[in-house]
Amino acid sequence: MVRSLRSRSLTLLVIGALVVPAILLSVLAFFLLGQFESLGRRSWSEYGQYLAELSIAHAEQKLWNEEQRLMLVMRADPPESAAALTERLSILAATHPMYRLVFLARPDGALSFPPETTWEARTEAAVLRALEPVNEALGREAQGPTPIEHLAGEDRGHPFQVTYFILRSWAGELLGVVVLVWDLGYVKEVVLPQILAQGPPAGKAAFHAGYLREHIALCLIDERGEVLFESRPQPGAGLIAVQPFKRVLTFWRLGIRLQDREYQAWIRRVRTTHMALIGGMLVVIGLGGVLALRWIHREIELARLKSRFVSDVSHDLKTPIALIRLYAETLELGRVRDPERAQEFLQVISREAKRLTHLINNVLDMSRIEAGRKSYSFAEGDLGQIVRETLEAYRYQFDQQGVKVARQLEPGPLPARLDPEAMTQALINLLDNAIKYSNGSKEIEVTLRRQGDQALLSVRDRGIGIPPHEQERIFDLFYRVNNDVVQRVRGSGLGLTLVRQIVEAHGGRVEVKSRPGEGSVFTVVLPLGGSGRNGESGRDSESGGNSENRQKLANGRPQPGEAQ
Repeated sequence: MVRSLRSRSLTLLVIGALVVPAILLSVLAFFLLGQFESLGRRSWSEYGQYLAELSIAHAEQKLWNEEQRLMLVMRADPPESAAALTERLSILAATHPMYRLVFLARPDGALSFPPETTWEARTEAAVLRALEPVNEALGREAQGPTPIEHLAGEDRGHPFQVTYFILRSWAGELLGVVVLVWDLGYVKEVVLPQILAQGPPAGKAAFHAGYLREHIALCLIDERGEVLFESRPQPGAGLIAVQPFKRVLTFWRLGIRLQDREYQAWIRRVRTTHMALIGGMLVVIGLGGVLALRWIHREIELARLKSRFVSDVSHDLKTPIALIRLYAETLELGRVRDPERAQEFLQVISREAKRLTHLINNVLDMSRIEAGRKSYSFAEGDLGQIVRETLEAYRYQFDQQGVKVARQLEPGPLPARLDPEAMTQALINLLDNAIKYSNGSKEIEVTLRRQGDQALLSVRDRGIGIPPHEQERIFDLFYRVNNDVVQRVRGSGLGLTLVRQIVEAHGGRVEVKSRPGEGSVFTVVLPLGGSGRNGESGRDSESGGNSENRQKLANGRPQPGEAQ
């Protein structure tokens, strides 16, 4: 009774721990969604003003940088004569189309123009209006560098923009003031469109939503309120903010245009998406407790199996490498004089190389299968001939390890569409397992027979056997039976997984019958005269029953008992 109460109390506590936070989180989420919509409406104009100010500052900085460079060039190499001055002004006017008029106001009150300047240009209102601040600059006894200055105004409804700066000789003598009258037509048609076409400046944390950047347009507006340029056409969209230029071109303004209906649709999508997420969260939280516990248990078990796999594979790689190196160095140093002894060394090197090849093939094949990139070269062949050739190719290795192999093979042909290399690999893995877990009784029976339109290939051992509750899991990746004898035998946990994958790719299945202490029987059931699951025809489509090719394939595989 007490235990039941505790269990119910614990259940209620867990439910409360899940449900109460979920409800509070949902209420908070709905509240925040409302606040988000309200904030979006309130910040509409403020955000537009911010973007306008940011874009204006960016454009003005670009213009200022260009003028600053021009001033530094003039000051770095000031003209030393009237002729040089006239030539310099001509070059400046020709290379800087942003300025339609360039001249120098000298300390004696005279003006120096390039020779090509017309009389109308010399007497226009912009020049006359610029003389007053220029004369003030000449009257100041400024010492050292002075900054660029600007003058903006209007004359009979037409705006003008003037830039001027003081120019001195290398000796410090005042040469005058360089005056640059802007060509506003060129500025609005070429200069500013190039700057504004890129949109608001990047790298200022101005955008956190890709949607906004795609739907915002920068508009250049003249003194009459007409749009001179738009960085991104937004038909039907209104201006959400307008700001005048601050340092230059103060008679023009920059507007921010945003597609209203698109923005509202974005707000609605955010609200709908978040409401759906909240509903989904409630469902997920309800199932999260149980699923999380199961997932954690599986992850811990998988991590343990992977760790064991890495350890076992590392050991299996290290052993043949060490032997190959040892015997190769012995032969290289010429310490073996007896040819027969040298031949034995070469056989050991070849055998260990085959072990490495098979282990690496298993790992690579498993990787390809997991990634969905494993392919098979299917061809018409004789399953019986493949089994016979594989057993014959490894008869010497069986004898070396003291393994007795009994054969009961169907005498007639067993035609099937299969991948000879893959089927050889599956058979080797089954033989390898039978030897490794024989527990001293190295007796194996290989049976191949026809049953209707199917072929049954069985490998029987008289080893330790497999408990009934473990028989389904032995085909899982990295899994090994939790048995002291099994754990003492090093293995990668890949062999039976590959066997199942290969057989299922051929449209067959793998069956296992086993009792602890009595051994195991693994049976591969394959369709005869059919095709593999992927239905591919490989480049070796005629090699399934070719004895020469089977022998070459066997030479690239290790002997059973040393594969994992």
